[in-house]
Amino acid sequence: MPLYTYAFFFFVAWSALQAYNKPHKALYYIIIIVALQDVVRKGTPGAPSWLVLACSPVIGMMVIKVIQDNNLFQFYKKQQPIAYGGLIIFLYGLIIPIFIDLSYGFRGVLIILVSFVVYGFIILCPIVSCKLNLEYKEEFYKILAFYTIVVSIMIIGAPLEYYEVYPNNQFIGTAALDMEWIRYIPGKIVKLYAGFYRSPDVLGIHSILSCMVAVLLFFKYQSFFAKFFFLSISIWSTYGTFLCGRRKFFYLIPVFFILLVYLNKILFKKYFFTIITTLGVFAIGLYIVNNQSDDTAVYYVTTTDESFERIEKHGLSAVFETFKPSQGGFWGKGLGVSQQGARFVTGGLKIGAWQEGGLSRLAVELGVIGFMCALYFIYATFRSMWNTHRTVLRSKKVEDSIWSGGLLALIGAMALSLTVSGQIISDPFTAFFIAFIIGAQLSFKSNNKEATK
Repeated sequence: MPLYTYAFFFFVAWSALQAYNKPHKALYYIIIIVALQDVVRKGTPGAPSWLVLACSPVIGMMVIKVIQDNNLFQFYKKQQPIAYGGLIIFLYGLIIPIFIDLSYGFRGVLIILVSFVVYGFIILCPIVSCKLNLEYKEEFYKILAFYTIVVSIMIIGAPLEYYEVYPNNQFIGTAALDMEWIRYIPGKIVKLYAGFYRSPDVLGIHSILSCMVAVLLFFKYQSFFAKFFFLSISIWSTYGTFLCGRRKFFYLIPVFFILLVYLNKILFKKYFFTIITTLGVFAIGLYIVNNQSDDTAVYYVTTTDESFERIEKHGLSAVFETFKPSQGGFWGKGLGVSQQGARFVTGGLKIGAWQEGGLSRLAVELGVIGFMCALYFIYATFRSMWNTHRTVLRSKKVEDSIWSGGLLALIGAMALSLTVSGQIISDPFTAFFIAFIIGAQLSFKSNNKEATK
């Protein structure tokens, strides 16, 4: 292995120790690890896929430390009783899928361990995030700013790949992983770009998250330089979202803005001129970047109808199709069988979990009973987030209102993407980061309780 691979392992181990000592600082290390892991993987012989789990030890140590120092579930029950109730129901819904995994023998145990990386983050990280953000609220904004800066640097790889600045560089594109991502439209072959990341999907998820977060940071800081800086990051992140060629991310940009304005329509009267200016500059920047890649622009414009068809295809109709005995059946096929890492531990098991949509993936893993529990968990979480936003609105705190509504808009947009493709939640960091955002949004309720009395 190259020396930088060993250095990366050392950094992960050191970061895990730092996360245990200072859990509220853990995300800085996690963000750096996630930025480097795909680059390290491409340069390591064999391109080991388990490197995508590199951030997991750091997240795990952070969670362990917070659990040790706090009665976490009692805290969550008191702060967010509705979300807590949904979580308990969801945990009961996992019992049958876990027993189905155990029926596969030793391979099933490995599947459970792989699934706990994602499901564990979804269950525990909102609670951990809610607790940490109550105690270190200002740190939350610094972490998000750091994330957008790091992602902006990583996005540079996408135009480097597009313009073939370094055509034979193993760290740019997906040639080192023996992959080439393309899409077909009549008369054209559209290439998708990954840059420094391992796939266009990963470039897309980081770019769209950076885009949305940077918009919220634009409203956080008052100085002209800060506003210009984060507006520039948002536009640059839009370029990364555009070049990835994944409609499920690019189309989220207008969805996010619509939700953002709707959730803050009263408070936004104060920022009317700012918003119009922001959207105007954003539209100009979008027009410029769109004209840099004709094939990709044509792909986005000409396949809009197909995108709506995919939303319909991977919605509830796909769920009912999955419940057929020839597919997942009533009981499902076991926890984690459709996760990205599951295929590396199933060996010769022919489970046949091929579902792409997020809802149908839940259906094939959890079965009818588990899926209903998961739906209630999702409902309870969104209801708690909505109640939190209403509490913040009543507090008359403009900044907190924009953030609670903005984070809810971000999660709402990501939920729409998850309906079309469950791949985004199968990535450990993405599952963690979305859970972290949920917990941060829920923490605003406690920060604004006194103001509403």
